[in-house]
Parts: sequence; structure tokens; C-alpha cells
Amino acid sequence: MSYKEYLRAKELGITLPEAKPTYEIGLLASDNMPDPVQVEAPKDFPLAQCYRFDPEQKKWEDWDATNVHLLAALGKFETPFVPVDIRPSYNGYSWTKLPTIEDVKVSKKKTIHEDWLWSGTLVCVESIATTARTSDGRVFRSGVCMAVLPPKGKPQWADSSVYVTPEARQRLSSSEIWYHLGGWNEDGDTYDTQESSFSADLDRFWADVVGPDEHLRQLIVEAAGDIRDEWKHVAVASDGTVTIYLKDGKKTLKPSAADSPTAAA
Repeated sequence: MSYKEYLRAKELGITLPEAKPTYEIGLLASDNMPDPVQVEAPKDFPLAQCYRFDPEQKKWEDWDATNVHLLAALGKFETPFVPVDIRPSYNGYSWTKLPTIEDVKVSKKKTIHEDWLWSGTLVCVESIATTARTSDGRVFRSGVCMAVLPPKGKPQWADSSVYVTPEARQRLSSSEIWYHLGGWNEDGDTYDTQESSFSADLDRFWADVVGPDEHLRQLIVEAAGDIRDEWKHVAVASDGTVTIYLKDGKKTLKPSAADSPTAAA
């Protein structure tokens, strides 16, 4: 029951108990999208010790709630930082009167690599730190491996740029990053196909973070996977000849005349 309905019942002489506290831990929902990184509250953590993000409290930017959520989900703190989402229709109940998040700032260091990925710009930087200030005078600050900021460069119609650190490669799933780069497009292929395509693009991005030739190196190593336990090294000549040097000698594989670059010329 909304607080407005609660007051109306009171006007009609019906005394009701307050509605049961109804809220969501964290500020991001899937809504037919990939699941975002989840905010985990300690077991039996009381609502009174959580912090409310009230979008009507001030003029927040679109990405502020996202960064509050990511700070809570990915940061490390001495005491728990748990933001919650409470519908405005419940305002007035005693349990909605929580300390609020007043401000959130993100700082980042040197860019390592960036590229257009899916429907936004993905930027890998050396480090990211996010700070949230609350109405009870507390400051929650922590390094995180992902944040979302205003669009970087072109195209200007992009909603935002997603920043990650190298740690995100091990800590986050591809779908948790995909969530912030547009996620599933209902007008495209199936969810699984799109997720697989994004994962492949993300793997290439991480390879490019290592260096411009890393993706090529990975493809070559993957192609040689069946012989990797037996080989010493492989040489590829400009005419397409592949020479595999095995531990117990060598084996030469030559392309057919039709496949040879020289023959094709």
C-alpha cells in the first residue's frame, strides 16, 4: 500500500499498521537486460543502516546511480555501504527516512586502451576510484574496476563511456560489462547469439589491452592447439609454407598449388 492510500484509510477511520518495508538492494535492475553486478548486503543487515538514493532529491546525472551501485558492488570498505532503492510512493512511512547519498564522484588514471564496443566506448585505464558522500556526514571511497561516465568523443549520441581496469578481466563476467554497453537488442539475433558475439568482441578488446599484436598471437596459438604439446616452434613463410619443428624432429606442411599465394598471383 502506498503512503497516500495509508493516509486515505486513516481519514476514513481505518487504522492500519505501516506497510512492510519494501525496497531493493542496489540501484540497477535487469529489465530484459543482462544482470548487472550485484550489491551484496551482509546477512540480516538492517534497512536502517542502508543509504537511500532518491532520484528526486537533486538533479542527478544519468550515470550517478550506476556509479553508486558499482561502488557498493565492487568497492571495499571498513563498514558496509549498502544503497537501496525505495519507490517514491512509499515516502512518508517511518522506514523510508534513511540517510541519503548526497554526491558521487569518479576519478581515473591514465588510459591504456579504448575502442568502440557494441553500442558505446569501452576504455581501459590504470585505476578508478569512486567516492560517495552521505547526508550523515560519512564518506565511502574505494578503488573499483568499473565505472560509467559521460560519452567520450564521438558519436555524441552514445549514452555513456564505460571505464574498466585490467582487474575487470578476471573479476567481471562479460555480461556484467555488456549490461553497461547496451546489452541485448530485441530487434537483433537471439540473446545467446548476441551475448556470444559481445564476448568475442570483448576478448579481442582485452587482447588489444595487452598489445596490438596480442589478438593475432592468440589466434595462432589457438590454431596450433592440437600440436602444442609436441612442438618446439612453428615457422610460416610468405609462400604459405608452414614448418612445424617438433620435439623429436621436424615436419613440413606445404600448401597445395591452388592455395599458394604465389600460384594465385
